[in-house]
Amino acid sequence: MKSSPSSDSEQLHMVARYELLKYLRGQRLFGIVMITVSIAWLMLALPPLVGRGYSSDVRTFPSMFMTFVSILIVLSATFFGSDAIVSEFQQKTGYSLFPNPIRRRIILLGKYVASALSSLLVVSLYYIIIIVSAQAIYGTFPDELFLSYYLAVVYMLSILAFAFFLSSVMKGTTGSAVLTFFLFQMILPIIDMVLNSADIDPWFSITHAGGIISSILTMPRAMGGPGPGGPMQTTGAAVGIPYPLYIPEVLSSLIVMINYIAITLLAAIYVFERREL
Repeated sequence: MKSSPSSDSEQLHMVARYELLKYLRGQRLFGIVMITVSIAWLMLALPPLVGRGYSSDVRTFPSMFMTFVSILIVLSATFFGSDAIVSEFQQKTGYSLFPNPIRRRIILLGKYVASALSSLLVVSLYYIIIIVSAQAIYGTFPDELFLSYYLAVVYMLSILAFAFFLSSVMKGTTGSAVLTFFLFQMILPIIDMVLNSADIDPWFSITHAGGIISSILTMPRAMGGPGPGGPMQTTGAAVGIPYPLYIPEVLSSLIVMINYIAITLLAAIYVFERREL
């Protein structure tokens, strides 16, 4: 990055392109794509291998894939977002990057665009495999898969924005990666479960909102209903849980996820622009 383009959009494009090339050369993108294909292949091969076969209901088929959508999104955020900012400080690469006439917010947004495009490839590939597989096996697929995909993309953008915020405040790449993965994969889901057990709707939780990705297929009524904090719930005993189970709905989930994108990205920019090497 020897010279600076004249406009912010050109600068953002340059930063994003540089980051994408870094992902390709470092084989991060290739690695997460291989994980995605492996998970999808395992989900397709396992039922016939154990002699169970596929469900006769076309709506049930994609549901078995949905558990791993959030895992892939968290992995993508860990791969592409957890060290995006902190690495510039830990590895001291900021000494050669920051003196350039490019504002730090443009650097962060360019990195975010590159990370979002890479993560979008992962999510899109997974859904394409689900749709193609359902079409090949059943001759059709549920229309809700498209809505589930759009919601998964918004969830991915919100998790990635949160990962950028964590990266902007952490001191090391390892700690940032570990915190990113365990926060969204274990810590926040456990908090959601505790709130459910206390009969409190965790509508404000980003991981609870992300649950709409799968519930939109298994519980179509989640497309309507009350807003945040409303009484949309089901009996947890039906699924072996001894307390009411709050189900996210589309509108409130979208509002929550979009707010997380805006708030955590702005917070990341604020911290990044004031952090010293």
